[in-house]
Amino acid sequence: IRIEDPAERELALLLDAFDDALAEAYDRRAPNLLADHAYRLAQAFSRFYAACPILPAEGETRASRLALAGTILRQLELSLDLLGLSAPERM
Repeated sequence: IRIEDPAERELALLLDAFDDALAEAYDRRAPNLLADHAYRLAQAFSRFYAACPILPAEGETRASRLALAGTILRQLELSLDLLGLSAPERM
């Protein structure tokens, strides 16, 4: 994954913050902290998607953005699973 745009950087930082959000939610017995993290991640992805087109991009940029989107999907699915929720198949 290559970081070329501020929206990509924001996503990378939020992905990195998952462990801290999970640990804090567990320590404080406050699952809403994990839900807040997932919400911020979804918002950041929406901004990224608007600012950085994935399919029109070419070459390594496209591959990088697809990998980033896949990582976001996995982290959101994991967050929802830990909260006892299921992710919709399509939106």
